[in-house]
Amino acid sequence: GALEMASRIPLGTLDRDRAFAEIAIARAEKGEISRAITTLNHVAAGWSRTRALTEIAAIQVRRGDRVGMENALNLAISAARAMESYWDSIRAMALIAEQQAKMGDKSGARRTTASAVQDAIDKATYCPVELVDIAKTQADLRDTAAALRTLDRVLSCLDGLENSYVRVRTLARSAPILARAGEREAGMAAAKKAIDLALASDVYLPNFGDNQITGMLAELADIKPARGFLAAP
Repeated sequence: GALEMASRIPLGTLDRDRAFAEIAIARAEKGEISRAITTLNHVAAGWSRTRALTEIAAIQVRRGDRVGMENALNLAISAARAMESYWDSIRAMALIAEQQAKMGDKSGARRTTASAVQDAIDKATYCPVELVDIAKTQADLRDTAAALRTLDRVLSCLDGLENSYVRVRTLARSAPILARAGEREAGMAAAKKAIDLALASDVYLPNFGDNQITGMLAELADIKPARGFLAAP
């Protein structure tokens, strides 16, 4: 069966993790929640495990099992925190919070984002640019004050980074969040800074700089800014 075939995939590979994760989700869809969770013992802490657990939580919500949902989400958060990559861990926490919001658990989503910010404060030894993912999720949750505080933690130390690639990306992603949070001037200032930095450095290249800037401008245009930067003459 599927389990036997997945077991033949070499240990320690993403393909193996993904295969067992899909089997776990399929079992959960059939109502075999306990077997689904047990199947995930074959999956290393990482994106596959975290995604599968959030999917299982969503399945339990559809079945009316709120307690089961919370248990699965707690396991997902533990899996996210156990990731080797700190960046992936923060991104995974943002994913979990987004799924919590979709399940109607906005208060839980806000707790998850707050926990991710605290993790960054406790663990980061450099400018925590990964928190832009959390700030976006907070803004989507209409937790505006928290989103602005999170972005401030990032933008206040961004100039100290030597990596122009990371600075352009972070500014380009922060600008629309600031604008949507009501800080239009700060958002436009971040956008201009991203463009100036991209043009002045070697990061304005196909598949990165131009795509980041284009995406940022498209998002800002959708916000319909008032007079000023990007406004119609």
